[in-house]
Amino acid sequence: MCKYCNLLRSDRPFKIHRTNSNTGKILIGKLAENYLSDFENRIYNMAMINSIMTCVIGHPGVGKTQMLHYIDYVSKKKNNRLSMILDLKDKTISDDDLTNYILKNESVNSFFKKYNYDLVDYNNSERNLKQMQELMTKIRVDNRNNKIGFCLLIDSVDEYVRKMESSGKGNKREIIRNLLGTIMSLFNDLSNTCVVFAITRDLYTDLKESLKDTSQGRRFSFVTDKNGEPIILDRFDFEDSKKMVHKFMELWSERNGNIQLPCIDSCNANGVNTFPFTEEAIELFWEFGSVPGDIAMACSLALNEKIFSCKSNDIHNLIVNKHDAAEVVRRFSTYFVNYGKNQELQNKLDNLLDAKVKTAEIEGIRYNAKKYTNISSELLIDSFSNYLKLLNSNFGINESDKHVFIKNRNHYDLKFENIDLLVHYKAHTIGFQFLLDNKSNHDKIRAIFAALTNNQINEAIFIVLSNNLIEGIEKRINNNVKKLIHSKSKDYSYVVELKQLDMEECWEIIGLHDLENRDKKEKLTTFIDNKKLKFDKTIFGLINKKPLEKKRNKNVIDLTPGSLDTGN
Repeated sequence: MCKYCNLLRSDRPFKIHRTNSNTGKILIGKLAENYLSDFENRIYNMAMINSIMTCVIGHPGVGKTQMLHYIDYVSKKKNNRLSMILDLKDKTISDDDLTNYILKNESVNSFFKKYNYDLVDYNNSERNLKQMQELMTKIRVDNRNNKIGFCLLIDSVDEYVRKMESSGKGNKREIIRNLLGTIMSLFNDLSNTCVVFAITRDLYTDLKESLKDTSQGRRFSFVTDKNGEPIILDRFDFEDSKKMVHKFMELWSERNGNIQLPCIDSCNANGVNTFPFTEEAIELFWEFGSVPGDIAMACSLALNEKIFSCKSNDIHNLIVNKHDAAEVVRRFSTYFVNYGKNQELQNKLDNLLDAKVKTAEIEGIRYNAKKYTNISSELLIDSFSNYLKLLNSNFGINESDKHVFIKNRNHYDLKFENIDLLVHYKAHTIGFQFLLDNKSNHDKIRAIFAALTNNQINEAIFIVLSNNLIEGIEKRINNNVKKLIHSKSKDYSYVVELKQLDMEECWEIIGLHDLENRDKKEKLTTFIDNKKLKFDKTIFGLINKKPLEKKRNKNVIDLTPGSLDTGN
């Protein structure tokens, strides 16, 4: 197991629907940035003159709780304010309840201890709040800082209202008015206070009606944009989604000794490292979820799958790709707001899921094919011939004479070395040569160019099976192309293609040959070719490229097999 897995198991980078102090440093998105700017520059300053209420608005998952935690982080770490988060889930609110929540809050007590003060519980709400007010005033005076105030950040307001309504405590608007009234009572005893509620857009409608009460309305001010309209948090764009993933992982790295995050294929041009998620995986989460909460949840679920199935030291096993992302979207579809709403998007998901199944099948085929201890020329040529037949039924594979070359158009016999495979397609004959080692490559390259010289084939494809041979083979092919251009006054570089196969791809081609189910063979062959090999596209591209005509050179070179460059 790689070193990242154990750390990821003990400290999860993403939190589902609930943030905490570890993730409170994250602020992503233009709307969030604009919200914070107006809150800091206008709303909080108003509260330091006369205590005020405001709210952060948005649908579930858009980052309301995250905003509260970021304000809490900024208040404590940067602005030296008293700040606390009050989650109303499973709580009741009265004047006494609210005072007790504040007095017993760890953040509140830590703030006063920093200035060598201890809060005393007098078992009396009014006296407890008076104590806090006196100490806050003293701290402001002693530090000559009139910006030291109290931020009370209230979460789960919607859940609280629904709970009260189901308990018969009144309708939504009555419950909201009572909650605002409790805060108003707090303002009577505690000045320099800013209260921020996190509410959904649905509750925002009821809140506006409740604020028509002039006494409560004058103590409430919305965070607004430059046009004076309340800022309502909404979905992310794709770039914001990548930045969010980057920030969560960056903070995780900091918490774990600044462990370096590998940058594989998940670093984009802007330097945003989204390891262990590929951009395609994040894009799929964004397309189906779009709101920060859904994206973070999807990342958490996908990462959990990886870290608990990872059994090797290879960090590549931790990478969450688009196929892994598709599986998470399918299994947890009810969490994604856009699931089933867009047919084009649904087709994309189905294709990715199908590709994941086929990829697993190909891995099995590759594994079974490795029963062959080595890859011989005959085995690979026969398997590749079968591969092309399955790929396109219009490819005519010349089996009978693939090792005995045809006569040229002038009807005189020439002796040619073997050409591994001939493919006939749309009045074109394409010669294939497999280059496995230096010993046979010289003759094979010469044979192809001799056939091109005498118009016995129209195009040629060299398939190279070794990384070490590429540079030398390219040089020999280019030299022969130049000679052929000089002889024929045409640019023959357009009819010669060089492709490379790695050993894993060779095993796949051989494994397909061994499959008995023809329908499955055809589907997997098409999948492999579309995904990476692209021989269908290569052949089609070759036969549709016309050589560029050149002015004939007076000193025409008569190319014969013996005159061709073999690299000697």
